[in-house]
Amino acid sequence: MHKPELISLESFYKMNNLQKAEEEYAKVVQQQDASPTSKLRYAQLLMRSGKYVMAKSYFELYLAANPSDQGVTKLKQSCDSLQNWQRDSMQYTIQSSSLNTGQSNFSPVWYKDGVAFASDRNAKAKSYEWTGRPFLEMYYAKGDLDKGFSSPTAMGGINGVYHDGPATFTSKGDTMYFTRNNYTKKKAEKSSADVVDLKIYQAVKKDTLWTNITEFPFNSKEYSTGHPTITTDGNTMYFVSDMPGGMGGTDIYMTQKVNGTWSKPVNMGSTINSPFNEMFPMIWKDSVLYFSSDGHYNMGGLDIFKTEKEGSGWTDARNMGYPLNTSYDDFGVALNDNGTAGILSSNRNSKNTMQDNLYTFTINDIRFTLEGIAVDKGTQEPIAGVNVELTNTITGTKETVTTGPDGNLNSN
Repeated sequence: MHKPELISLESFYKMNNLQKAEEEYAKVVQQQDASPTSKLRYAQLLMRSGKYVMAKSYFELYLAANPSDQGVTKLKQSCDSLQNWQRDSMQYTIQSSSLNTGQSNFSPVWYKDGVAFASDRNAKAKSYEWTGRPFLEMYYAKGDLDKGFSSPTAMGGINGVYHDGPATFTSKGDTMYFTRNNYTKKKAEKSSADVVDLKIYQAVKKDTLWTNITEFPFNSKEYSTGHPTITTDGNTMYFVSDMPGGMGGTDIYMTQKVNGTWSKPVNMGSTINSPFNEMFPMIWKDSVLYFSSDGHYNMGGLDIFKTEKEGSGWTDARNMGYPLNTSYDDFGVALNDNGTAGILSSNRNSKNTMQDNLYTFTINDIRFTLEGIAVDKGTQEPIAGVNVELTNTITGTKETVTTGPDGNLNSN
């Protein structure tokens, strides 16, 4: 007989019925023999529904049994940071995209004169048993952020009987790398654990169709590879995998094409990967990597993070903040060429259905100039050379500004 916690994880969680999963875990954690892991899972579900105070208490219960778990310590500390993140809510302007028409749509990527994305909008496609929705296919819509997008059409030649997408394209647009279920001739192939894993495939454009579909060399039927993103020259790929030896559930890996052959994948390390799940990477300008994680300092579910190349390594992952991120799943971002706007995927506003939608966003310039003057208390005459210390009450950062000859100070 199955325990309630197994039902929650294997059924409700996989079907993205997070409300039901939370209800079941609420019962599990009340049991006297409830495991620390159950309390951790319940805390994560509470974060996803925005119940941060209660989530923190269950993180603390888990940490009482596992005090050295730094990944969970960060999640607990995140529960105290929400108010600070929300103070910067003017940083982004976000709107629902016209590409949403009642189905799940996610992981946009710029391609040619428009955007490609994964969607389950094909009502004639075979249904996925976990969701009851059609399997995913790749779609393309011509247009841009300023003028809007045309009606999406299915991309020819790659959409099969199971999941296809998300994808990435070389800069010339003649080669696609995309995620697909492990199947051959319409028959799914399962791992030894009875799971149909994901694989990365390559397709080449011929006229209007994608043809010559071949497997990425480091695929396996025993673990998943997926969510590829590729650099401008087409020679460096970042992707996601739960292959053995990783740091968490799914990690981000890097591989390089040398003399036409992909090198052995390298784990991106602890500045990017956490003990939890990192997914949906997107390389921008070959030097900035955006990705999503339900670890690090987090608002709940998947949050979008940013890391930049620094010498031979990468900077620590930085949460992109509210309202780009919410307590729901926020992922699959596509940034425009000058880095001022883009499209993201999120299941915010979807209540119990956890349906993924596309949202356009602009990054607002919220810099301001602080002006002031130092004067003599008695004479009210301006005083030059006075050092004034300014403190950012959110980050604790301090800056010293010296008044000029007229007693004025200004700081941007």
